[in-house]
Amino acid sequence: MGDAKGAASGHELVAFFQGRGTDVECRTLDQILAWEDVLMELCHDYVQWLFPTDQPSRFNRDAPILDEELQAVFRADEGVRANLRRALARFLAFLGLRLDLRADSCAGEAPASVEVVRAANFDARLLMCWKGGGCPGKRDGQSLEVDPALGGPST
Repeated sequence: MGDAKGAASGHELVAFFQGRGTDVECRTLDQILAWEDVLMELCHDYVQWLFPTDQPSRFNRDAPILDEELQAVFRADEGVRANLRRALARFLAFLGLRLDLRADSCAGEAPASVEVVRAANFDARLLMCWKGGGCPGKRDGQSLEVDPALGGPST
C-alpha cells in the first residue's frame, strides 16, 4: 500500500517493474501491457506507473514517485530497464508511434540515435490520440522523455 501521503512505496514500484508485484489497483505490468487500446483510452491511472517521475501527481494520489534512490535502482537493474522499454514500446504503439533506433557501425553498442516516428497504425490512432484528445500522452502536463539508459539521446 501507499505511505502516509498516499503515494505508492518505492518497493512496490520496483516489484512492479521486476514482474513480481502490482500497482495499487492490483494490476501487473504484463496485464497492463496486454490491454487493448480501448482500455488504455478509458483508464489513465496506469500512466504514472509505467512512467514514474520524481514529482507527485496532482491527479493520482497513489502514483509512485521515482526519487533518487529508485532512479539508481532503475539504472542498475537491467530487468527493470527492459520492462520500462517494453512499457514505452507498448505506449508508443497505443499512440500510433514507434522508436526508430539507428545503430552505430559497431555491433553491440548503444544506438547512435533514437527517433520517435509514426508507426503503421498511426492513421488508425490519429482521431483518438491526436485530434480527439482522449489519450493520456502527458503526466500532469509533463511530456514523456526517453532516458538515455533506455535508448534515448545522451545529454
